[in-house]
Amino acid sequence: YPRELADLAGRARIAVGENWADQFRQTPLVVPLDKSLAIKDRFFRLALGAFAKAEGAPALELSLQASQLSGDLFLEYGKAILASQRPKGLKGSDRDGYEEALKARARPYFERSMDWYAGALERIEKEGGSPELAAPIRKRLGTAQVLLQSDTAAKGDKAE
Repeated sequence: YPRELADLAGRARIAVGENWADQFRQTPLVVPLDKSLAIKDRFFRLALGAFAKAEGAPALELSLQASQLSGDLFLEYGKAILASQRPKGLKGSDRDGYEEALKARARPYFERSMDWYAGALERIEKEGGSPELAAPIRKRLGTAQVLLQSDTAAKGDKAE
């Protein structure tokens, strides 16, 4: 019974985390950005907390699901920042500066998502999990790498 109860608790924590994650997704990032970021960040932290508790589940599949959901949340946060509303009337260098600031703010989220995914893949390898468990995580890791590289490439283009 203890393992079944622990797995049940893990599934419940994931469900709670997904509820917070849904509220996170429904919170738009609008100008003034700081106010909407504070609201979005609250839901982000609540979801991450629930997923972190679920990562301790004895079942590898549940633990990996929680890790993947955490990585997904970081990835989504970075994307949301890049897609956020822009102040009206920004022109030229002011707009370029604002775009660079958004990219700088999103970058750590992409990096953290990669850390979560890499940790999950490491755990699969260490604990002998099936390759099917790794496939969706590898795909998301690739998405995070592309986003991070496009940000780096954009910075490289500006430097030249």
